[in-house]
Amino acid sequence: MVTDSKAKFDISFAGTFASSAFAACFAEICTIPLDTAKVRLQLQKKAVAGEGLALPQYRGALAITVANPTDLVKVRLQAEGKLPPGVPRRYTGALNAYSTIVRQEGLGALWTGLGPNIARNAIINAAELASYDQVKQTILKIPGFTDNIVTHLLSGLGAGFFAVCIGSQLMWYTVYIHISAL
Repeated sequence: MVTDSKAKFDISFAGTFASSAFAACFAEICTIPLDTAKVRLQLQKKAVAGEGLALPQYRGALAITVANPTDLVKVRLQAEGKLPPGVPRRYTGALNAYSTIVRQEGLGALWTGLGPNIARNAIINAAELASYDQVKQTILKIPGFTDNIVTHLLSGLGAGFFAVCIGSQLMWYTVYIHISAL
């Protein structure tokens, strides 16, 4: 059992930025190939069924609308974790954060920052879609590369990099909105 583990790591801004970018790129590497396969399957089904392509435009916004309360609570709990020792906490946990926000700020407060969150998601998705195929085509021009899992992983890394570069600027804004009530 650890009795006093107050080890503090001072990481520079550049180190924090690089670590964040690497983590986001790794997440994109894992998700872009799956997302690409899902979209292609959806498009095949629509082509066979003769459906229009209007509804998928709104699915992302609907997903963000459902997830926004959890994102809000996550950001606020993370912000509280940065408070110095001795400063009283507003929330004792995630469930308490939900109930406190609803009780003190109203039910609508759970969707604080929804508009910028949807805009950020749309921009990130556009950056991923635009860059994934471009990166893949560039990689395929390199001798020795074929259309295989390695190419898809590298394409996902490239798309994730572009999405992080573009989306992180908007992420700061949504985080600011989420913690503005603190």
